[in-house]
Amino acid sequence: HEAEGWPQDGIAAGTKWEDIPDDWTCPDCGVSKVG
Repeated sequence: HEAEGWPQDGIAAGTKWEDIPDDWTCPDCGVSKVG
């Protein structure tokens, strides 16, 4: 999903996984980054 981003969550297209906040949760699958 890095190329697409999650604009509705404020994650711009091209954002690297390591640049996503640790408290972010995937809106599609509900998995948290720290999972």
